[in-house]
Amino acid sequence: MIEVTCSLQTKKDRNVYYAVFNYIDKNGKRRQPWKSTGLKIKGNKKLAEKKAEELRISLQNELNKTDNNEMLDNN
Repeated sequence: MIEVTCSLQTKKDRNVYYAVFNYIDKNGKRRQPWKSTGLKIKGNKKLAEKKAEELRISLQNELNKTDNNEMLDNN
């Protein structure tokens, strides 16, 4: 099972929050994809944290779903 962690980040030239995911893929490589939350920085930190957690859960479910399908195909 792949565990995904998430943190909020900003970029200098952008005015939105980004969710940065961190996980180890099935080949043992560390992956850190970034995804925009679409929420502006000013006054939206709690909403951005909630959105990032939703994105983390959906990414983790997607990664584990494809991982389980590959295991079934191999058997």
